[in-house]
Amino acid sequence: MSKPEAYRRRKILFHNSYPGIHGSQKMALLLLSGLPEKEWEVWAGAPFDTAFLQESVAAEFRLDGKLPEGLRVFRGKLLRRNPLSVLFLILPYWWRTWRTLKRKKFDLLYASNERCLFLIGIPARLAGIPVLWHIQSGFRMGKPWVHRLAGRIATRAVAVSEAVRSDAGLVLPKRISSKIVLIYNGLEDVAPKNQSISQQKTRLFYAGAITPEKGLHVLLDALHLLPPSLLATISLQVAGESKEQWYDDLVREKAQDLPVQFLGYRDDVPDLLVQSDIAIVPSIESAVFDQNGSSPKLIHWKEGFNLVALEGMRAGVAVLAAATYGLKEVVEDGQSGLHFEAGNAEDLARKLALLLAQPQLRQTLAKGGRERFAQHFSAAAMRSRFYALFETMVETHG
Repeated sequence: MSKPEAYRRRKILFHNSYPGIHGSQKMALLLLSGLPEKEWEVWAGAPFDTAFLQESVAAEFRLDGKLPEGLRVFRGKLLRRNPLSVLFLILPYWWRTWRTLKRKKFDLLYASNERCLFLIGIPARLAGIPVLWHIQSGFRMGKPWVHRLAGRIATRAVAVSEAVRSDAGLVLPKRISSKIVLIYNGLEDVAPKNQSISQQKTRLFYAGAITPEKGLHVLLDALHLLPPSLLATISLQVAGESKEQWYDDLVREKAQDLPVQFLGYRDDVPDLLVQSDIAIVPSIESAVFDQNGSSPKLIHWKEGFNLVALEGMRAGVAVLAAATYGLKEVVEDGQSGLHFEAGNAEDLARKLALLLAQPQLRQTLAKGGRERFAQHFSAAAMRSRFYALFETMVETHG
């Protein structure tokens, strides 16, 4: 005899469509790994074999591993070339996914981004399953229809910062924009930096994709502005994977004659941060780049949160962060780090020189960052709020 329905474990599917392990994947892994096993049956899904699937506790569930190759790689080209071809690829996929979701009897879908909502959110809603959209970055210019469509697919939404929630409220349908919940990202704690350890040089650290919006070029320009006497006292480690060759060429050219070490992609960023003295997060808002004679490339970016800044605070090192969008909510200027004007290399150089000249200020900011992390950004706090929302969504839908 089966257990009464009230005793059946809730079944939740965490879906993430990106191939690597970045902020959204880290948050999904933290959430799914902490759900009480007696109350929740956790599944993980992705449109192909991703690092998220490989690292998730329920990696055996590959809900939609047969995503048509054309949809995996088109990056908009297929849509521009022949919009109908997308429908011919996606409709059979949606049909298979809808049948699987109905058969497995899921209670809730957690979608990490707009692509997840498009790929699996539509069949989930058709199957009568509530969908939670975790909005983790600001809405970029020129694509309001994408966000409005995502808002119509989702049942509820969570924003990672007040800036993101405000931005979403201007674009999304009122049905969902009026119910967006603010939940800050969180992290498990680690042992902080031992401030008594002295080093020959002050270690600066940058972590993140080597892409224009993350602003590594601004940091390198700022280093060129430092007096030679200060430049001789520092070293910079850059941990991140290059995404665009033209930008990689640009930053490596700027890094010539600077004490910079490119580490490539690293999965031990927390350990590297603990060994550093200053974590720098130079995200930009907009910029125009000359691509070696090609048409200029215009970049707009909205940093919804930024885990590297939070990891720096957790590690007990001073954080120097661009005063932009949701990043301003992570690092409190003068208390848990210092702000500089986004995209302004001169201002970054001034603030960096201040931190280099005053080790005591670095320690004060590092202590404030640790305290702010513990108060607002713990994994336990994030999980508690999400799990309460999961329960509410399932109960309301039921």
